[in-house]
This record gives sequence, C-alpha cells and structure tokens, in this order.
Amino acid sequence: MSVDSITTSSGKVNYDLATAKRDNAAGLLTDEQLEKLSKIESDSKNNERRANQELDKDAFLKLMTTQLKYQNPLEPMDNKEMIAQMAQFSSVEQLNNMATAMSVNNSGNDQIILKLEDMTAEIKKSNEEIKKLNEEIKKLQGVKEVAEDTE
Repeated sequence: MSVDSITTSSGKVNYDLATAKRDNAAGLLTDEQLEKLSKIESDSKNNERRANQELDKDAFLKLMTTQLKYQNPLEPMDNKEMIAQMAQFSSVEQLNNMATAMSVNNSGNDQIILKLEDMTAEIKKSNEEIKKLNEEIKKLQGVKEVAEDTE
C-alpha cells in the first residue's frame, strides 16, 4: 500500500507493503487485497501524490469509493459520517478555489501596482519639466518687463 500511515480512530498506524505481506501470511488480508495494495504501491500517480504529499479530488473520491466498496454490509457507514465527509470535501474544494482565485487576483494587483508606479514616476518627471518651463517663462517675462521699462 505504501501509504506512509493510515489514520484510525485510535491514532496513526504505520502500514506499508511489507506489513501487508506479513498480514497476508497471517491470514488477515486476502490475496486479492494484497494484489490491490501492490497495484497501489506501483501506481505512478500514487507515487507522484505521495512525493508531493498532496491529495486531490480524484484521490479523495477514490478513497471514498473504496471505503464504500469494502464496508461491512452488516454495519454500513453512518449517513451522518458520510455527509460530514462530503461537506468537508466540498469545503476544502471551495477553499482551494478561493485560494487560486485570490492568487490570480493578487498577481493582477501586483501588475496594476507596477503600472501605477511607472505612471507616478512619469507624472513626477513631467511635473519637474513643467516647473522648469514655468521658471524659464517667468525669466523671459522678467526680461521682457525690464526691456519695456528701459524704453
């Protein structure tokens, strides 16, 4: 199975393929279950997820359907528990969507900020040029007034 750990109600229990083989030899697992665990062990997508330590929607749904498939028919999963799991899944998915949207929004805001900073720099540069031109105009007007006074 090579799932690094399986969380149970009593806590974390380490469970890997070697443990599964030992359980099979002890009669705790069937050959079919061991074969399925071996397939999961060699599944490239499973190895990739394990490397990233992330479970996506597909992994959650696969886990849930497997849980339903192998549940004890005499003691099926409680409806409340299933609804709670689905609600948690929905909440996590919505949070992921919000995080993605916020990330896109933040990158857009960063681009806007950069453009505004560029525009602000251009405006300051233009204002300095306007001040210089106004000073030159005042000097020229002063020279013109002096010339008119001397006449």
